[in-house]
Amino acid sequence: MKKAVLLNDTSYENHHGCNIVIKNIKAKLAQRNISLIATNPIGKEWQTNTLFLKALSLCDIVLINAEGTIHHDSPYALSLLQIVTFTNKPTVLLNMTYQNNSHLFADLVKSFTKVYVRESLSQAELSKYAIDVPVVPDMTFASSYIFANSRTFDICMTDSHDIQFSQRLHSIAKKQHFYFLPIISPYLKYSTSKGFMKKIKYGLVTRFGKYIQKMTSIPYAYLRYTHVLPEKNFIQKIGESHCLVSARFHALCIAMQTMTPFLILKSNTHKIEGLLSDAKITSKRIIDLNTLEDALQKPLILTEEEQTHIRNYLADAQRKIDTMFDEIASLVQ
Repeated sequence: MKKAVLLNDTSYENHHGCNIVIKNIKAKLAQRNISLIATNPIGKEWQTNTLFLKALSLCDIVLINAEGTIHHDSPYALSLLQIVTFTNKPTVLLNMTYQNNSHLFADLVKSFTKVYVRESLSQAELSKYAIDVPVVPDMTFASSYIFANSRTFDICMTDSHDIQFSQRLHSIAKKQHFYFLPIISPYLKYSTSKGFMKKIKYGLVTRFGKYIQKMTSIPYAYLRYTHVLPEKNFIQKIGESHCLVSARFHALCIAMQTMTPFLILKSNTHKIEGLLSDAKITSKRIIDLNTLEDALQKPLILTEEEQTHIRNYLADAQRKIDTMFDEIASLVQ
């Protein structure tokens, strides 16, 4: 069995979307007789991770789960890309959104053995530097979910990557009687002191949740954990809702996989616009909080045309993901 290592293990974020991404990467590698022997957690410098460096010396191939990391000249993103100058093993960038980076980033990307982006807007960004890369949809699309026969919930609203914006969304959900559905998963992992404190907070809230919910002055940083659901229940809530209002890219992916009508709030990169454009879904489903009320007054149901486009996108995504991993496996055979 061949050996791989993975940088930017986002499952340490304890978010359902990131957990699904890492789980699917591991499964696709295992199907091709490649064992993931080590990962480097998101936010942790791989250069100082002795266990990861030991595994790096033993592996046959190096993967970076880029996700929403390689944008706006992020120092952390730069440190990830610099792995290509450190090792002579085959290196692969996958699951990437790429936006607003300097020539330094592009030069590093050129040095990778294989590069894959999640949507065509990132493909267009790299083409400016004469880097021709294929589009392979986000790794959440390697999963398959059963479409709900009936939609028993009205409207679900997720949180955001920004905790202050999440607090606003929570307030709106409470006022409008929406079901508040943060993408946070039960806290199982941590790699930093900040992650450890979040695990402590989660542990306290789950132990005293029924009392905390009755408190009127509890900070959102704690209150959000009272809404956390296991992955299966999180997906089920989206699949059974009349509409999902979300500021989370991966929640949008799950809504598409369960054919749930959605309204999506813009993110800090073009990943949402890119995904919907590739899936041939109108940008009218992208809103901001100022237009939310008006958007909710219009028909929310997915049209037959939208459903057809989504089904085609889902089928194409799984084909492209399998092809990508076949290509990755060929690098170590």
